[in-house]
Amino acid sequence: MGFDALKNADAAVAEVLVAAAEQADCDIHLALVSVEESGSAEYSGGYGGHWDEPEDDDFEVDEVFERTETISEWRRRDGKPSPLPTLPFSEHEFCPTAAYEAIEPDEVEFQEATGNAGASFERTYQAAALVVWPKAFNLAIINQAGFAATLPVLRDFCQRWEDAGQDQNSSLWQDAHTLAGYMLRDIFRENTNNPNGHQSRSSDREFLECLFRLQDSHCVNGYWQGIAKRGFYQKKDSAALVQTATLVPWPNVVSTLEQAFSLSAAKAYQDCAALLADLCVAEPNAAPDLNNAAQILWATLPGDPQRFPELQPWERGRMTVNDELVANILTGFSAINTELADNALAYFLAWPAVYDVDRVLVAAALSLTQSELYRNLPVITRLRTAVIKHINVRVRMALEPPADWRRGSQIKCSCQDCTALKLFLDDPTQPKWYLKAVEARRKHVEQIIKQHPNDVNCATQRIGSPHTLICTKNQASYLRRVDQRTQDLNMLTSLGYDGQS
Repeated sequence: MGFDALKNADAAVAEVLVAAAEQADCDIHLALVSVEESGSAEYSGGYGGHWDEPEDDDFEVDEVFERTETISEWRRRDGKPSPLPTLPFSEHEFCPTAAYEAIEPDEVEFQEATGNAGASFERTYQAAALVVWPKAFNLAIINQAGFAATLPVLRDFCQRWEDAGQDQNSSLWQDAHTLAGYMLRDIFRENTNNPNGHQSRSSDREFLECLFRLQDSHCVNGYWQGIAKRGFYQKKDSAALVQTATLVPWPNVVSTLEQAFSLSAAKAYQDCAALLADLCVAEPNAAPDLNNAAQILWATLPGDPQRFPELQPWERGRMTVNDELVANILTGFSAINTELADNALAYFLAWPAVYDVDRVLVAAALSLTQSELYRNLPVITRLRTAVIKHINVRVRMALEPPADWRRGSQIKCSCQDCTALKLFLDDPTQPKWYLKAVEARRKHVEQIIKQHPNDVNCATQRIGSPHTLICTKNQASYLRRVDQRTQDLNMLTSLGYDGQS
């Protein structure tokens, strides 16, 4: 497809329209118009036999439920490829409007009714078209393709502007600025009051990076204003957002964070904690100005159920934490308000069911100890002392292999086989137990052993009928404690513990 491939009347129309477009300062392209439709179908009466396979002639279109209309495969007049993305269109944009109705479908596919679903159809239309628009609207039209399709065009503008070494008065910069403005408008047009919807959006990180490369303070300020109205929900955007903060007056950054956290911290406390910590690193001298934002975030942290009286227990259980959250809270709060950081640490230690010492606090202490920037902060020293004390309690416990064959048991089932299993586990002289029984009984005993921390291996001896389940005691619990001791000693070394306290 191309201008040079047009024939007869099509070529004549194109010749006239190209000349008219030049006089009217318009862009003109040759492109592929595609329409895809789907919906319900009805049997037309030709499908009569129970054993017959229905043909397409046995159906007719009933109602269109979905339709997508796009223009793609752009061709420029000079034959060079066009960077234009696939764009949407509406039938009222056809000239003449009746041309839309004249397009014949290229393919129609019917599906017979299955289960509760009735008969359906899918059909496609494709036709070449000459597409014209005023050059002044070029960027607005490109933006109709959506954020994901428009972003590569903005990156291309940035790269060409940087390669040319031009200033912000150049046409390349102005085009990039205009396109970024359209994109910015669309980013915050939807989901302004629907943060849950925004959470499924793709990252704005690359868009922010483009704005920073352009040093586009106007659009950057617009993005920060949008964050104030919508909230912050994407941790992966934090670094790029902090980078652009240098183009925003600091009082605006402070007020934006307070407004954004008020909207989003309750649901996105991990994302907000990352943004707060990153800003404190970037602006350490101004960090105390973020105290109000930190207080808002502090009040949303999971733990004490009295903080969230409106939530059911299962809803509070879905509020997860990790070592990165703890690290961000302690380091960010330390830069803002040391008393608040101390309160946060005391809170983490007071709710071990949420802030598990081994899984969360030890991991946070280790990562912060390995950081030259944070290891000597008073609150980090106190965190390290607390986790070392916790580990030392376990290290100082006696570690000896079992003295006999007695093994602990938490079996609650009182059936005949499980009762025999408990007697076996409590016997100091018996290393093996044999259960000759039907499969259902053997499977039940195996499942009970898997569900409880019993030091027993199971194997089935398939000789005779019924088969025999052989249960053999082992030292798994002791070996796990040996492994844990090794891990604990290594962790104490990594935390800088010298064995003196």
